[in-house]
Formats: sequence, structure tokens, C-alpha cells
Amino acid sequence: MLKKGFVGIYILIVVLVIGIALFIYFSLIKSSGGLTSLMPSIKNEPLPSPSGSATIPSGKKFVGIMGSYVEDFATIKSWGGNTAHVYKNPGSTIEIGSALQSAKANGLYFMASVAKINQFNDAFDLTSFNSNTSKFLPDLDVVAGDPYFLGYWLIDEPCNSKKRSQVQAEDFDDLYKAVKAVNPQVPIVINFGTLECLQGFTSSSKPGLKFTDIGMFTVTEKKLMQRPSYIAEQAALTKGIKTYDPSIKILPQVEAVGLIQKGAPIPSASWIESAGLSTAKHLDVFDGMLFYSFHAFDNVNFIGDSISNVVNDPAYVSAFKTVFSAALK
Repeated sequence: MLKKGFVGIYILIVVLVIGIALFIYFSLIKSSGGLTSLMPSIKNEPLPSPSGSATIPSGKKFVGIMGSYVEDFATIKSWGGNTAHVYKNPGSTIEIGSALQSAKANGLYFMASVAKINQFNDAFDLTSFNSNTSKFLPDLDVVAGDPYFLGYWLIDEPCNSKKRSQVQAEDFDDLYKAVKAVNPQVPIVINFGTLECLQGFTSSSKPGLKFTDIGMFTVTEKKLMQRPSYIAEQAALTKGIKTYDPSIKILPQVEAVGLIQKGAPIPSASWIESAGLSTAKHLDVFDGMLFYSFHAFDNVNFIGDSISNVVNDPAYVSAFKTVFSAALK
């Protein structure tokens, strides 16, 4: 009986405490104007962007060297560049994800070439792309959405007559959509050779087609000999292209490699400086400039000497530093 009495008293005390707490609570609600007034104030501010949603940075100029190795990144940075590009050829041990991290550690933006998408039957080979996306877009879990990653170079000179392919504007749009379906945060890079190629599509296309995120063209000794105003002409075309697609980035590739055959010498330091400075004059419309190439490749018959052959030559080092300084001033 005594134990039951204690239990009853305990229950009564608990009920009284709960009742008093509820009375105080509802009294506060009534006096303060409702339940929401007791809650923390929530500011009407936009939510932060989710991690990994970054795209190619706007307002930046991307200036550097293509065809580099990871061990060249420090050299590019020491010359004043801010961008590096690597080729991952068959058999290469370069991992794109780790190369991006190395580029970032050196304060460099990063672009990669892995596997080119072939052209055939007047279109791009999207069947091969869709069946093996990791071949063309490796290490997506690392690079996608990283603001230092400028993209994968997927197509080279689609208007080249030797490829015997007459792609249409819609083929670029199909390719763009196919890549973005894999991951919308992966930038696409296409080298058009000359901007007459890209402008030929945009000038006759219906509004809204997407061709690429970064479009490139080449500046070579041969082109400047044949067309002294070539760079200015490409700048004028860039304005029209950006009218069609204001988001597109245009990057000139300036020759710094021996072309035509094995053993061909790299252009002179004076030509590299002159061509580089002439290109840099138009960075009000171009989005940067890249020299090519730091290294030549053994399996390419039309590439001769490269930047790696003159990396310790004071005249060439001075030329690259002068151009990079002018481009990023």
C-alpha cells in the first residue's frame, strides 16, 4: 500500500509540472502574437549554390601553353601563364583528375585532350561516344563543376576538307546535348581551325543552337604570311559569333612548334613574341590565348621541335614572359 501511495503522488507531481509548463507556453504565445513570433527570424536570402555547380569563370582571360606535362606546370606559372593543357594519348599514364589537382596547386586553369570524337557519314560518331563516355570524359567525379577545369577538347577542325565530312549545325547541337546529358557541368572544347568554319554555321543557323563552350582557332606562320590581317579578321568574326551565343569563349592557339615534318624548327623567338602580342591586342574580344605545343609527340609525323626544345633559351623564355604579361595585364 505504501509503495502504491508513493507512485500515485509521483504521477500527480508529473501531471502538475506538465500542466504548469503548458499554461506558461500558451500564455507566451497569446501575449507575443502567435507561434511564429517565438521562432528564430529567417532572412529571405537566396540559398548558396550547391557544391560543384561552377562553370567556366566569366571575365577571365586564359593564357598559357598546350601540350604540356604535369611537370611543366611550374614552368608555365613561372613564365606568367595561368592555363595548362595536357594530351592523354593512348598508353599515357596521365590521370586527368590528378593532373587537374596539380594544375590548381600551381594556380593554373586546366584543359584536357583525351579522345577525339570521329566524323563519319556527314555527322559525329555519337554512337561510339554514348557507348563509352568514360573514354571521352574520364574522371568526371573529379573535374565536373570545378571552376579550374576548362573542358575536354573533343573535336578538331570539323571543316577540314580532308575529313570528307559535311557536318551540319544541328550535329554540333546534338553532340553538345549528348555530352551535357552525361554531366551538364562538363565544358566542351572544339578547335575549328579558323573561325570562318564556326561563323559559317552560326550565320545560317536558327537561334538557340549550341556549338561548344570553348571554340579555338590557330594562328600560324603560314596563315599570317598568306593573310597579314588574319588575327584582326578572326577578332571581327568573334564579335558575330558571340552575338549568336554570348556565352561562348574563343581562344586562339598560337603556333610554337615546328610543323610540316619531323625535325622542323620551332618558329623564332621574335616571331612568337610578335604573333603573341598581335593576338593579345584583341583580348577585348578573345577570351585568352594558348601557345602550342610544349611537347611534340613521337607518333605524329608532321610535328617537329616544340617549346621543350627551347625551354632554357633566354630569348624564348623572354618572349613567352613578355606575351603572358601583356595578355594578363
